[in-house]
Amino acid sequence: RNASDTYSMGVFKSTDGGITWDTTGLQYGFTEQKKTNGLLINPLDTNSLTLATSAGIFKSYDAGATWQSRQTAFFQQIIQHPADTAIMYAYGYTTSGTGQFYRSDNGGFSWQITASFPSTRRIEIAVTKANPAIVKLVAAGLDYGLEGIYNSTDTGKTFVKIFDDQNCDSNILASSSRGNRCGGQGWYDLTIQISPVNENHVIVGGVNTWFSTDGGENWTVANQWNNTLTGVTIVHADKHCHKFHPMQPGVLYE
Repeated sequence: RNASDTYSMGVFKSTDGGITWDTTGLQYGFTEQKKTNGLLINPLDTNSLTLATSAGIFKSYDAGATWQSRQTAFFQQIIQHPADTAIMYAYGYTTSGTGQFYRSDNGGFSWQITASFPSTRRIEIAVTKANPAIVKLVAAGLDYGLEGIYNSTDTGKTFVKIFDDQNCDSNILASSSRGNRCGGQGWYDLTIQISPVNENHVIVGGVNTWFSTDGGENWTVANQWNNTLTGVTIVHADKHCHKFHPMQPGVLYE
């Protein structure tokens, strides 16, 4: 929308396949500087919407006509359990800067903090149909390089760190294709994805892309933004999203 428009942020709705759009009951003024960062539509009840924003998590049960604030914090991501629509995951942080993993088991109506990450700037979350109990996190640290890879085997109730950067020699978020440099761009480019048919095949993107074949305990560079390593494909830097094709699980989009 144009800068002169009344609203700069909110949820917009189309009922004709995207040809035309209209506002819903959630709108913020231009000067409020809010962001919407993730929207879930319950596939079993399309009137049930869950929204992650810079002002918190909001819930609608009437297809967006009205909204309720259900959790306050700055939320950057919200995803759904691969099989159970009642379970949702989100990452948020407060003004103190502490990152927190939130879990809901009632469709986003209420949320519980199950893990806190005081030395992180940003976290991205991934799940997989291959094993719906698994939740994986990639965390960018205070220098925006890798703080760690975390794994849950109980649908996000508990987490264990399975990989981290030791002395900047295993920093898979670094600009270096070898991962042997400190820092990174975790505030800007950060993504994680798990194969829908193989729980051990994990993809992480930062400046470059890396993959693991053992669930995230060891990593190999998949592509690089500059010509540093022989035999590794050169692809533009700064990875924001990875998605597997829903009908062809061997196809990955970056």
